[in-house]
Amino acid sequence: MPYDRRTLLFTTSLAVAAVGLSSCRASGPTEPDPSAEALSMPLAEVPVGGGVILTDDPYVVTQPTAGEVKAFSNVCTHQHCPLSRVDGSEIICDCHGSRFSITDGSVTNGPARDPLPSYPARVEGDTVHVN
Repeated sequence: MPYDRRTLLFTTSLAVAAVGLSSCRASGPTEPDPSAEALSMPLAEVPVGGGVILTDDPYVVTQPTAGEVKAFSNVCTHQHCPLSRVDGSEIICDCHGSRFSITDGSVTNGPARDPLPSYPARVEGDTVHVN
């Protein structure tokens, strides 16, 4: 009967490991849903030459020049930390120091290697719309 006991212990160990590993999945910020309803916000809330990280929506909205708006994911491409702030012309992740351009989401300082995903954004009147 040692074989049966060994099989039982092995199978039980696999089951425990599977449950344990499934609970280790990261539960950080999520990427925007492309099919989600568009975000609308006052243009006046987005500083020219800077931007704003939205806490209730998965976006960073920037205004590199007056009337030109851009939208990016508010999740760092390095290790998926939430982005921390916009400082001048850079979007900053304080987790590991990555920095991204407010103009195109490109990496200006690593360790991130990939740019921030961008989303369509436009100005209509005094309102910014992000799809």
